[in-house]
Amino acid sequence: MAVLLTACGTSGNIDAEKTSGSDGEEQIISISSTDLKDGIWSDIITNTAYGENKSPQLSWNAVNGAGCYAIIMIDPDGHNWLHWIETDVTDNEIPQGYSSADKYIGPYPPAGTHHYKIYVYALKESRDISSAKFDGSGNDINRIADELSKSDSGENNCLGWGMIEGTYTAR
Repeated sequence: MAVLLTACGTSGNIDAEKTSGSDGEEQIISISSTDLKDGIWSDIITNTAYGENKSPQLSWNAVNGAGCYAIIMIDPDGHNWLHWIETDVTDNEIPQGYSSADKYIGPYPPAGTHHYKIYVYALKESRDISSAKFDGSGNDINRIADELSKSDSGENNCLGWGMIEGTYTAR
């Protein structure tokens, strides 16, 4: 399952016509993962007794002009808990276990079912995200997207983005 969004930093409706990018228009990024089956994340990506705390495999369409991609995973049911932050990925396909422990902590819901949203942003250049609190709550995906979207010169740094979402249930 892939959910597509059309503007960096804001939620938008799916618009399959916005795919060019060469004329300054943001591109849609379509994301897939072999670790997501029927909308449920596989155990292996979790930080639970059933998992191995490996970041999920991801692939997405390349975006013209992108110097790198940023990956963000948020648990909105866990008060916007930030589980994954990579800001300088140069490929458009990453294997399972790509990220180190200082950039990825797998889902570990205390109880019930939680939703885990992974955002991929195509960037002209890598950006640090000062507002993000890794392995902590209170993160604002719009603020993170805004930070990624601004270059040092104040120009737009984001060429497009997409989101994929799945659930994981505590047991």
